[in-house]
Amino acid sequence: MKYKALLIDFDNTIIGSENANHLLFVRNMENMIGRKMTREDGYNFRGHTWKEIFKIMSERYLPEMPPQELREIFVRSKIDYFKDKTAPIAAGLSDILALDIKKAIVTGSSKPEVEMFSHLLELDKFDMIVSDELYDKGKPAPDGYAYAVKKFGLEPHQCVAVEDSHIGLMSANAAGCITVFTREFTNEDLSSAADFTVGSIAEVIKLLS
Repeated sequence: MKYKALLIDFDNTIIGSENANHLLFVRNMENMIGRKMTREDGYNFRGHTWKEIFKIMSERYLPEMPPQELREIFVRSKIDYFKDKTAPIAAGLSDILALDIKKAIVTGSSKPEVEMFSHLLELDKFDMIVSDELYDKGKPAPDGYAYAVKKFGLEPHQCVAVEDSHIGLMSANAAGCITVFTREFTNEDLSSAADFTVGSIAEVIKLLS
C-alpha cells in the first residue's frame, strides 16, 4: 500500500456518539450546578478539549471538585447510558479493519470512553488505542497523532489520519499526517482543511491503494 498506517478519530468518525456526549454533558452539568446551562455557559466550553472542559468546570463552577472527579462522573454516566444502547457505526468499518495496514484510534476521549463500546466494535482489530491519558496536549495540538506515528515507527507522511472536526484536522495536519475529512456524522463542510474528503471511511480504502 502507498501508506503504512491509518489513524482514525473515534467520536463521530468511527461511531456516531457526539450528540449523546453533548446531551450527557449538559445533563450532568445542570445537575451539578443546580440550574439550566445558558448560552454564555456554552461559550465557556466551546472549542476546548475534554481535559480543558473539566478544568473550566472546576475553576469557574465547582471549585470544590477537582477536574478528574468531574470527568469520572461524566464517564460513569456515559457507561451507564450506552450499556444497553446501540450507536451508529461508520459505514465500511469492517472492511477497514480487514486491511493489512497498521491501524490506530487517536482520540481526545479517555480509554474507558472507547472501551465502553466494545459490545459494538471490534476494538481488538486496532493495533493501538491512543486515548488522552497517553499524551499531554489535546487536539488541535499534534500530540495524539505524533504519539501514534512515533509508536508505529513511521514518518508522518506515511500515515493517513481520518477526522470529522476542525480541531481534529488541525491536530493531524500539525503532526504532518495526510488528512482525510469524513462527512458521515457531521453537517459541516471542512473539505478545505483536509487533503482528501470522503462520504464515509469506506471510501478511504481507495485512497490507500
